[in-house]
Amino acid sequence: MSLRIKTVVEKFVEELKEALDADIQDRNMKEREMQSYIEEREREVAEREAAWKAELSRREAEIVRQEVKLKMERENLEKEKSVLMGTASNQDNLDGALEITSETDRSEKPRHHFHSDFITDSLTASEFCLLCFWLVETKARRKIEEMESSGEMVAFPLLITPIETNYRACTIPYRFPSDNPKKPTPTELSWINLFANSIPSFKKRAESDDTVSDAPAKAEKFAQRYTEILEDFKKDPESHGGPPDCIHLCRMRELILREVGFRDIFKKVKEEENAKAITLFKEVVELNDAIEDESKRMENLVRGIFAGNIFDLGSAQLAELFSKDGMSFLASCQNIVPRPWVIDDLDAFISKWSKKPWKKAVIFVDNSGADIVLGILPFARELLRHGTKVVLAANDLPSINDVTYHELLEIISKLKDENGKLLGVDIQNLLIANSGNDLPVIDLASVSQELAYLASDADLVICEGMGRGIETNLYAQFKCDSLKIGMVKHQEVAQFLGGRLYDCVFKFNEVATC
Repeated sequence: MSLRIKTVVEKFVEELKEALDADIQDRNMKEREMQSYIEEREREVAEREAAWKAELSRREAEIVRQEVKLKMERENLEKEKSVLMGTASNQDNLDGALEITSETDRSEKPRHHFHSDFITDSLTASEFCLLCFWLVETKARRKIEEMESSGEMVAFPLLITPIETNYRACTIPYRFPSDNPKKPTPTELSWINLFANSIPSFKKRAESDDTVSDAPAKAEKFAQRYTEILEDFKKDPESHGGPPDCIHLCRMRELILREVGFRDIFKKVKEEENAKAITLFKEVVELNDAIEDESKRMENLVRGIFAGNIFDLGSAQLAELFSKDGMSFLASCQNIVPRPWVIDDLDAFISKWSKKPWKKAVIFVDNSGADIVLGILPFARELLRHGTKVVLAANDLPSINDVTYHELLEIISKLKDENGKLLGVDIQNLLIANSGNDLPVIDLASVSQELAYLASDADLVICEGMGRGIETNLYAQFKCDSLKIGMVKHQEVAQFLGGRLYDCVFKFNEVATC
């Protein structure tokens, strides 16, 4: 009897086990189906989000174009006022607008195809100047309309041409034509490892991004995916669109962050550092203004740029230091390495500055916080004081802790006083431009059309920061004077330049005729 009961129990247990296994398998299958559905929905949402962001970027670009148009119309209005008040000279107004005969031979008709009744000896000087202004404005409007009809990127107009043979964005050659295309070079391996070492700090920032749902899991996905790609480069440099250089490695990192759902993992720290720097702006500017000697004041402003440029969270070492102790701008000013720096053309720059300030400067800006607020803006303010027009070119999209176009507009609005001035300095000649860039480095063969238009008549180009002025564009040649300024924050860059870590680069190239 007991044997029979035992058999029945064993059979019952076996059937129960089979039923449980079937139920578990069914549950697992349903969970997989649910997970697949969730992933599909996430992809759909991500695609809609990407489309929305693209539309947002398009609208933002449209706003930029309209701002450029309004700025131009204001300038033309001021010119017309100047003519009506009798303060503009005929020659200035004619410049670039008409090709006409000399004043001594007014009987000869101009070569432009205007109606004969349009230009006659009966026109007054003011009427003739207004006609010229109308022509200038029409030409400018056509230029704006051409930009509006196409969102394509263009080459920076002040690069030496032909660009294909005269310009190479990346400063450090990772490989040479004689290197085996299937084998990574020592330089490539060194830089791949540098980018790999930065993954933990990026992952940590991504994990704490409270604007992204399930941020920790997505941060882990980013870290795994980027690590895999870097390992692939070690096995085959030509994988993933390689061979790698600093632009390509940065681009892959940004693409993966956006692919998994992150837009701006440094947004919080940028906002905090901008707020801190804004509270110090007045003190820093007043300290500079108190220096009576213009040469010494300019040197102090340059040191301020170096001190601000330390705020770079793309450097793994600085990111770790910042997370532990933070950074003090005024203390950093005192701790700049002594001159001579690894590249030191400061004396030549100050000499040119003291003789003849530039008419228009384009500055490719770098980081948020102390870099832009306490470094670049006091420097730009000094240029404005001396009559130089200034164009600040900032990133279109977020990358590391670099300041974006929209963030820079917000910073300027907070620093302006009720009269629209920066501590007493008129900023009507200060323009903020969207560079079209979305990386912490920049390839000047591809910039926004708005920036190209605004920069076309500049006689000074400044590339600021390690990414834009050292790791890229250090040897870029321009048709006008140029300055590359930044702090060396990677040991690999220091070794290439033959300098020290945290050394300074101040490379000024003067062109005889701009």
